[in-house]
Order: sequence, then structure tokens, then C-alpha cells
Amino acid sequence: MQGYSTVKAFSAVFVSLKFNVLMKKLLLTTAFVLLALGASPQGLKSLIPASVLAGETVTGLKGGHNVGNLDLGKARKSAAARAAAKAPEGERRMFMLVDYEPVSGFTEEDGAEIAFPRIRKQELVFADDGKVYIPNMMLTSALGEGWLEGVFDGDGNIVIEPGQTVATYSDPELGMSNDFILSTVDYSTDGYQPGNEPITLYFEDDGYYLPEGQFLGLFRVDEYPFLPMPIYTLQTYCSDLAYGDVSALGEPVEYDYTCDELTGEAATGLTGTVEMYSEEDMNISTSLLPACPDAMMMFIGYAGKEDIMAYCTTVADDDALFMGYTAVGGGAYQTASFINFFYNGADGSYDCEDGFTLGDFFINPLNGTSGFSCMYGNMSLVPSGTAGVGSVGAAGGRSVVATEYYDLSGRRTGKAAKGVGIVVEKYADGTSRAVKVVR
Repeated sequence: MQGYSTVKAFSAVFVSLKFNVLMKKLLLTTAFVLLALGASPQGLKSLIPASVLAGETVTGLKGGHNVGNLDLGKARKSAAARAAAKAPEGERRMFMLVDYEPVSGFTEEDGAEIAFPRIRKQELVFADDGKVYIPNMMLTSALGEGWLEGVFDGDGNIVIEPGQTVATYSDPELGMSNDFILSTVDYSTDGYQPGNEPITLYFEDDGYYLPEGQFLGLFRVDEYPFLPMPIYTLQTYCSDLAYGDVSALGEPVEYDYTCDELTGEAATGLTGTVEMYSEEDMNISTSLLPACPDAMMMFIGYAGKEDIMAYCTTVADDDALFMGYTAVGGGAYQTASFINFFYNGADGSYDCEDGFTLGDFFINPLNGTSGFSCMYGNMSLVPSGTAGVGSVGAAGGRSVVATEYYDLSGRRTGKAAKGVGIVVEKYADGTSRAVKVVR
């Protein structure tokens, strides 16, 4: 397999284009990447270490993700001890951030890491004093919000001094704390040290781009009283980073989705809303995984005209990929790189292919265990405004006669509120159904 080097070659083409053209080319890029990595629509078995497979299958794990070399459970416990990030003031502009990031455990046969595309929205803040603030984009599920401060040069590029601290992680049990900094990665040094040169995001066509071949790394800083200088450990990195003004993608179409959450003791109904940006035969959607709300997904096909396919090998969260699954019995699943969503021209809706579920796949870097922490089946997408919550029951042949809304404490609220709540549908046949709603 050519693997990682091929990803880099196509990534260079990817970021050399205008952002809106770049988004159109992402489909072609990922198609070549799939061929280069030997990943077929039947699965990613060639990418996943044999130790985590059982006859090409994976089994589920409950609980949260572990990221980098951090224990996320401890990170959450010590959240109050972390340095609070003060949100900067200024004009906020929404950008689409695209980059390539590694996911723990996904390596080539020779051990080289494989980087996967990640798509998400992030707000950049442009202050009145000419400074610009960029949110931390790495290990955010554990480290939380942090900011990089930059300035504009004479050509409109953003110049960021290296070594800025984006988070401080404290472990009360050990009485230790660590700063985390962002810098370029110096691959000429043993252990990959932070580079000393400024981080420059070059401006072109209302977008900002990391130069081709440059890696941006998150480093943990360890300081010891008996050592004359700190020790830097590379936690994770990204490359081919590009910020494109989201307005270049036009107005999104909003879809209401329904699905069953399958990772609990029993299937639980869930509803929510996603936005989809369409650009010819490629579509970018906000996440269909409530467990990964900041990520975005890629769909291949002509949205609103015909069937589309969810591309399931983009980064969903730190050390986790979007992943399609098919059940093979005994509580085990086989991975799939694509999931078909079939189009219904009558109402513009999409239904997930029978037998497929969407979830995440992650490998715990602390102990090597792997699996999924969230999985959703029976997915349907309906353009907002064409059907309400009650359509879920009506589609099963039952007429909805009343809809009631409750918060998680069981108090009736009168209408659907922002956040997580419960919707109870009452049907003409005397039955009812309760679903969890995320708005």
C-alpha cells in the first residue's frame, strides 16, 4: 500500500485550490485515497490492526473516547482545574475547517500512521486592534476551548507565534499539571520537536491555508526541577489545514432526522436536525452522530435528486472515525466505508439502507482496546417543514392525535425547547411513544 504518502500527495492538490472548488474536488480526493489505502466499500479491515478484529468484525465498547495520551475520564474530573479560556471579543465569522488528522491505531503495515480528512465549522474572531483569534482544533473533547492569537501581515496572511498555550491539564491525583502548546512540527529531530518558525495561514480567495507539507502539532510540555529544559511530547497533529468562508457554500437545507440509538440496553428513539450544504455531486452535512456534534459528514451524490452515499471514513472526533456497520451476529459488526441513503421523491426524504447503522470507531491508545461508543440505526432524513415529529408515528400507519413535550426532569414544557428533551406522541389507537429529542 502507498497509504500515507498518497494521502499527502492528493492533499497537496486539495489545498492548492480555491475553497469552494476545493470542496468540489474532495470527492475525487477521497476516491483516490480509498484506492490508495486499499479500503473498499466492504470495510476497512486492511487499515485496522489484526489484534482488534475478530474475523473482520468489531464489537462494541461502552463509555467515552480516550484521546492522545490523555485519560478522558481524568480530564473530565479535573475540568475545574483547567485554565479557563476567555473568549476573545470582536467580529465573529464562521468558517469551514478542513484538514487531515491521524486516528490512533490506524496504521499501514509498516507502522506509518494514516491521516483521514476531517470537516467541521469553526468561528474565527477578528478583533478591533487588528488581531485575529483562532480556536484550538486538536483534542478538543478533552482539552476544551482554547485560542491562538495571530496578526495580519501586509499581504493579509495570518501570522501566529509558535508555542502558544491552548490548554492546561491538571491531574489532582498526581498533583501535576501540563501545558499544551501548538507549533509546527520539526520532523528532523528525534521525537518530533516543536518548530521555532511562526505559523502562517496564507490568504487566498477569502480562505486561509497552511502551506503544503507543513504539519501543525499539539505538544504536551513536561517540566521537571532537575532538568534544565522542558520535555515536549507530540500528542497529535494535522496537515493540509484550510479555512474557507462558509458563505461560499451557499445556504444549507435543513433536515429533520429520526433514528434509533442502539448502544444502550434497548433501542431508544432519537430525533434532531442537521444542515446539508450541496455542491453538485458532493454534500457536506452537520453530524448525524449526536455524540460528535462538532464534526461534519460528507455525502456523495446529487442531494434532492437521487440516492446519496454517506462517506464513513472521515474523522468524527478525537481518535474516532465515522463508521458504517452491518451486523454479523453475536453482537459483532463488520465495518463499511459507505452507507446508501435512498431518496424518496414524494417528500424529498432519505432512508438509510436496511441492515446498516452509523456510528463511530475508535481505538483507546492507553490499552489498545477498540470498538464503537455510539451507534444509530433506522435513520431517516426529511426536509424541515415537510413533516413534523408526529410523522414518525404516522409513517408506521398510526395517526398521531397529540404531541406533548417534557424536559429531562419529567416536567411538561408546552413546546419543544432547545437542548435535549422528551417528546411523547399519542396515537388514535390508544398507544403512545416517547422519543428523546435533540434541538
